Amino acid sequence: MRILLIESNPEISDLIARQTLQPLGYQVEIAGDSSTAIQKTIHVMPDMIIMDLNMSGLSGKDLLVAFSSQGIDVPLIIIAESGQEEDIIQAFRLGASDYLLSPIRETEIVSAVERVMKQVQVKREKERLGKKLEKLNKELQQRVRELTTIYALGKAVTSITDQRILFDKIIEGALYITEADRGWILIRKGEPKTFYLKAFRGLPKELEDNINKPWDDGLSPIVALSGVSMRIHGNPLKKFKIGQLGSSALVVPLKAQKEVIGILVITRDKAIPFSQSNQAMLEAVADYAAISMVNAELFNVLERRAKKLQEVVNNVKKDKREKAQILHNLNQEVKSQLNEIKEFTNLFQDGVENLGSDQYEALTSIRKRLNGVINIVSAVSAFQESTAKLQMVKVDLLTLAKNAINRHMEKLGMKNIDINWNFPSLPVLVEVDPVKIGQVFDTLLMRAIEDCSEGCEIDVGITISGIGKVDVTVIDSGAGMAEEELLNVFDPYYQIIKLKDNQPNKLFIDLVLAKEIIRSHRGEIGIESNPSGGLKCYFSLPTA
Repeated sequence: MRILLIESNPEISDLIARQTLQPLGYQVEIAGDSSTAIQKTIHVMPDMIIMDLNMSGLSGKDLLVAFSSQGIDVPLIIIAESGQEEDIIQAFRLGASDYLLSPIRETEIVSAVERVMKQVQVKREKERLGKKLEKLNKELQQRVRELTTIYALGKAVTSITDQRILFDKIIEGALYITEADRGWILIRKGEPKTFYLKAFRGLPKELEDNINKPWDDGLSPIVALSGVSMRIHGNPLKKFKIGQLGSSALVVPLKAQKEVIGILVITRDKAIPFSQSNQAMLEAVADYAAISMVNAELFNVLERRAKKLQEVVNNVKKDKREKAQILHNLNQEVKSQLNEIKEFTNLFQDGVENLGSDQYEALTSIRKRLNGVINIVSAVSAFQESTAKLQMVKVDLLTLAKNAINRHMEKLGMKNIDINWNFPSLPVLVEVDPVKIGQVFDTLLMRAIEDCSEGCEIDVGITISGIGKVDVTVIDSGAGMAEEELLNVFDPYYQIIKLKDNQPNKLFIDLVLAKEIIRSHRGEIGIESNPSGGLKCYFSLPTA
């Protein structure tokens, strides 16, 4: 430990330096006057100063002021005479750490030096811990910046679809967390493996025109070939083209399935090397950039496929509309021609008494088959109408049911049929085509009326069953239906064959159409024998 003793009295200097401190291992420099003291303080930079307040020439107080003005912050012990209490207090105000009173004893000198040494050690330890804490705070702030940036980039990758904007944010984040001055992203295109400049920050204006053009900075091809990140600074960097854009560089590959698909490069103007932590953070940023590139490619593929599928769907819809129109026109034409033929055959009815039995049977057969063909054509037209586009609106199903019942009240009265209904007290909202659902109600009611003889009963019920479902039932006490017909009541092929064979029962074909209507509304329909006689028809629909 170096101690500067400022004392003009040789006896006191000898006591303090040679007799007391030097034997204990302290290095003691002696200054006999104020000017020498200032010079030695500046050149020697002592760890401690012992100074007599009663110096000849410049006083000790003036010397303390001079030390303070020069920014000299060294622990200081003053020597004073008894009765100089005010001077001692003023010296403490000017920065003194301890004091000794004359006459001085060796033990007092050693004790004072040791006390000040402990103060110095505590002060230095506090300074060391303060610097360490400051360093840790800076490192913590850097980690927070890094994690915040990485988190923001992760969100950007999933939310930004414009790759140009995303690359710009990636470079911005890379420069921020590594404290770099400029950066750029290269993307591989085509064969051979050529890298194109896709985004940059901080490049000179004369290089900005190179965007979307092949780019070779000297290091990127090496990293692309090795697939390993590279840190380089100082003179070795000057051997490459990139040396013109900075004195320190960090180059990281962008990989997809272990294949290099791009390069992320950052540089610093100063030859301060990038750390291993900088490299780890930049590699994380590069992973996000690679993910964004893969996502963009997948998005483009899906978009192209979606466009192709939409074109196919549009073409199918167009073909379907054209074919439906052609079929409709053909149906109308065939039906018109058949009706003309039927009218022509009717002309023979007036002279039927002049026909022989064979001719009469032939004419009857022709009329029968014409009726069958007309029924088939009518059924096809009805099928077309049932599968036409639905006009969906939100309506009260109870209103549709009551309207249908009112439409059939005259027929019910003619056959003296009682009709009962059991409906909820509140509206039952459904999203349906009201015209087509009205046709379903008409079909089920007509079937029940046809099945009933005079004096029968028909019960119509509507109930909410479960969540999002409504059930409708139409139950009659009529004659019922043959087992074969019951099994095939919704079979369109079976019913058309019956029409062809001129077994006309339009209600059966209407039931087939009712099934198509209910199915197009994502509902279910059925018919079964009622244990107490008659039939039970039912269907269900989703509620709105």
